[in-house]
Amino acid sequence: MLLSLARCSTRTKATRHNDAPLPPTVSPSRSDASKRPAGALAYNDLSRIVKDGGARLDDLDQRWWGGTVMGELFKILFAFANHNPERASWEYSARIVEKYAATVKVSGARTSIMAAKRCFLTVAHLWGAYSIRGRKFRERVEVHYHYADDFESFLTEAEILRKWGQTWKADAAKAKSPLPAGTWAMPEIWTPRPRKPGWPPTGMIPDILLPHDLLPPPGRPGRPRRVR
Repeated sequence: MLLSLARCSTRTKATRHNDAPLPPTVSPSRSDASKRPAGALAYNDLSRIVKDGGARLDDLDQRWWGGTVMGELFKILFAFANHNPERASWEYSARIVEKYAATVKVSGARTSIMAAKRCFLTVAHLWGAYSIRGRKFRERVEVHYHYADDFESFLTEAEILRKWGQTWKADAAKAKSPLPAGTWAMPEIWTPRPRKPGWPPTGMIPDILLPHDLLPPPGRPGRPRRVR
């Protein structure tokens, strides 16, 4: 089951850096293709991409779940860093995902959440950007904004998150940046195509706030003091 904390409020303001996460909707199942929003990546399409890549994956469902959880973790961490920096840590963010998973009765045990974080850490910014944009791609043909343009915008959003994740540090002794040096990055020579008048506000990160009812009480014993 895919998580997305969809009750978060999204501000209309958008910037090209330092903002925060979206969320909860449950992703359409494989049988709900007719109801899938335009631009959402269909499960069958994902499966075909994997097959065409020559890799046999018998655990695609688990990988997709793990990547989605990684995206939610990164999104929540990013939100905390911008609005509640004293709570900005992977462990504290995992509590939010775990709490919501328990509320809606979907898979989301703490050990599984942290295992997903370890597995997908070097691509966390990609999953985070995908989660922030509602896990879908879009086009607006009336202003000549096509899926290819939106995908480039997605890559721009991911790069904003990567640069943040490799430079930001919590205000604590021996704090480390959330993303490691080996995080996947676009080639240095890559630049997104110039934006055109009327294009939607993509290629930037919206300011999104976590709902207070999803926040664990402050001062709970064992709250980590730095990103680990």
